[in-house]
Amino acid sequence: MLPVRDVERAARWYSEVLGFRAHLFPAAPRYVFAVLVRDEVELMLEAAPADAATVQAEAGAYLRMNGVVALHRQLVDAGRVAIAEPLSRKPYGDTEFAIRDPDGHLLVFSELIPERR
Repeated sequence: MLPVRDVERAARWYSEVLGFRAHLFPAAPRYVFAVLVRDEVELMLEAAPADAATVQAEAGAYLRMNGVVALHRQLVDAGRVAIAEPLSRKPYGDTEFAIRDPDGHLLVFSELIPERR
């Protein structure tokens, strides 16, 4: 669950930029919670306390998926996000890259792509 300053704004970004479907709660504004769904992945957003100095402190998400190279290409080509960590193969075998959402949360996208021999 990721704490965000504005649930509606954050859900819109995840929908428009990353292709998630957003389910906002309650049924009308002021939204305090959202469930975001894309393929087999679900993320949850919650309204951060009004007095929170920062919402990104320890929050982030590691998303295992298929198609990480294509998603990276799509995001770079669209120019709508800054890549926080470039696409690379990690020592443990996963291919990953990372971005930050508007609230500063680090989102790591990862896929186990078998090494070609």
